[in-house]
Amino acid sequence: MNTVEAIAQPELTRPPEGIASHFRLLLALEHEAVLVLDEALRIVAANRTAEQLYGYDQEQLRRMDLIELSDEKEATQATLAELAAGRAVQIPGRLHRRRNGEVLFVDISTLLETYQGKRYVCAIIRDISASLQLAERLQESEARFEALAEASAVGLLIHDQGKIVRASARLCEISGYSLAELYQLRVEDLVTSESQDVLAEAQRQEHQNPYELMALCKDGSTTLVEVSVRRFTARERKLRLAVIRDVRKEKLGSAADDGVDAQLKQQQRLESIGILAASVAHEINNPITGIINYAELIKRRVEHQGELASEAAERLLEDGHLDRARDLAEPALALAEGRDAEELRSLLARIAEASSE
Repeated sequence: MNTVEAIAQPELTRPPEGIASHFRLLLALEHEAVLVLDEALRIVAANRTAEQLYGYDQEQLRRMDLIELSDEKEATQATLAELAAGRAVQIPGRLHRRRNGEVLFVDISTLLETYQGKRYVCAIIRDISASLQLAERLQESEARFEALAEASAVGLLIHDQGKIVRASARLCEISGYSLAELYQLRVEDLVTSESQDVLAEAQRQEHQNPYELMALCKDGSTTLVEVSVRRFTARERKLRLAVIRDVRKEKLGSAADDGVDAQLKQQQRLESIGILAASVAHEINNPITGIINYAELIKRRVEHQGELASEAAERLLEDGHLDRARDLAEPALALAEGRDAEELRSLLARIAEASSE
């Protein structure tokens, strides 16, 4: 009798005495279906998970074989031929069918075991249907992520408890790392030591509002980034999507604008002081010039007529107060003609010096 004929037998297969006890550890598995096949490759034992997976009870399964459970008959026959030749096989991604007609996507591992001088095959079957569906959904999700990342001017990053699992090309531009390099890093690796506390606090607080960090690039340089984080769940894992925007240029531009504004305000203040100084200088210069002129006139006229008047006029001219006042007034008048701010600073310093004497 050949293998296929043996498989086609509809009779109930009686398991050898003690077979369930011998394979009890495998049959006790809760998350994988386990089928024990005899030398004719018919099912002689099954665990409860196998009954639940295929929808058959123990007695029904012992009237069947893998071909009857498979939705890929020819591929399964080739597998059984290898098993009959005494070779254990690994069968990834095989289609099986439940009793109700629903198709399953399974992975199968086989073990060869000898019991009472006979060879048995233990088929450990894992249902990966949900994983396949999830993978398809993930592929769709990744396609959407790629489309979003490609169209976005910001860096995108998905991490699983700090481990980077997805990243966008724009993030590569910001950080200087390739995608392959980013997938070997953790989020903390992209942040300067000074910003580690900010990152840790944001993660503890489940930060929803944008916050700023100093990002550490591959070449050791740093840049200021704004980070917004949103949480989501995929594959029963809690992941986080970080939207990263390089704001260094914006901040530098703003700082430069602030500097220009400050310089303009300072210039305006100096101009106002200059105008005031010029006005005061006019008021001082005119009477001082008159006093000096009259003092010289008095000196010439009375120097031979009265020693007291001559001495007073001479002292008025020689003590330097009038000359100093005129010296202060002249540069102030020059400011009114558009001289630079440095002259005004010098003038103010001289006025302060003179007032302290």
